[in-house]
Amino acid sequence: MSGAGFGIGDGSGGFVTKLEGDGDAKIGNSADDVIQITGSLKVDGGAVFNEGSEDKDFRVESNHNTHMFYIDGGTNRIGIGNNSPQTVLDITDPFDAITGHEADAIIRLRSKRDVGIKLIADTANTTGEADNPFIDYYSDSLTDATGRSNRLASMALEGAAGTTFTDSLAGAYFLDAFCPNHANSNLRPIQLANDSSNNGHKARITIEGTNGYVGIATSTPAHTLEVAGQLKATEEVIFGTTSTDLGSGEASTLTPASSVHLLTATSIIANASGMHIMSLASGTTAGQVLKIILNTTTNNQPIMISPTNILGSYSAIAIENNKQGAAFEFVWTGSKWALMGNNALASVG
Repeated sequence: MSGAGFGIGDGSGGFVTKLEGDGDAKIGNSADDVIQITGSLKVDGGAVFNEGSEDKDFRVESNHNTHMFYIDGGTNRIGIGNNSPQTVLDITDPFDAITGHEADAIIRLRSKRDVGIKLIADTANTTGEADNPFIDYYSDSLTDATGRSNRLASMALEGAAGTTFTDSLAGAYFLDAFCPNHANSNLRPIQLANDSSNNGHKARITIEGTNGYVGIATSTPAHTLEVAGQLKATEEVIFGTTSTDLGSGEASTLTPASSVHLLTATSIIANASGMHIMSLASGTTAGQVLKIILNTTTNNQPIMISPTNILGSYSAIAIENNKQGAAFEFVWTGSKWALMGNNALASVG
């Protein structure tokens, strides 16, 4: 009989426990009733908790943590090791509150097949490029419950160009050592390192945090790009130019502040020998290359480069009259400049 059953009455016309004729079992008749099972509970079927979709929490306690697993029915969040999850899934070391027993909180994925993590943002594709996947890094007790302003670094996909940082490209994947709430962002350089059989485990590329200088094989770059070692190019290396005016005297000194100088010599004058004498100041680093290109000499004064700071024996190194575009290339040996070659429009004596 489907209507038959058996129950224990509660004295008010209801039942404390009731077994329905259709196999359903009901235990308890008020929200504060407690069911205690000493031993194991075996369920040979599905289980549903909070079928009524009410603001009811679900908690599983472990030997050391009262909220080893916790579902907050009101905020729709899951906490592991904590009862106040700040995100959809919030994991805290279960030993966090036990001094001297703290452990690393690590997520481990293991499989005989592929393992991975997928970050899928903007699933509705209705917000343009405003929503993108990211991973943020925090330390030193810094946290963010809802925003991201306490982060110390991140890696993410950019949305619209120029949104996250200056010169960012639309849709770019980027690493960013940016600390929005902290003045000492310049203490967050970026480094790429690897282990090598010949040169140890060390940093290979460093972006320092004061000026944004990039160092290759050096962790303390002092220039926009600094390479500590040999640099090889299979094609022509094109340098930027520095316009240098030689002034209006009979002699001048060229300081090689950059590797290519475009010389302006519109006002120079010749000495008693009919030449303007240009001296080269010492270089800064062995291997530094100096290329001298004559832009114009409207007063037709020939220029002689003083050989006193140049390796070798030369009576004259001259850029002749009306030889616009004439050029010399030198390399700094550490003590003198060595002439690498000369343009056909100039002469070496």
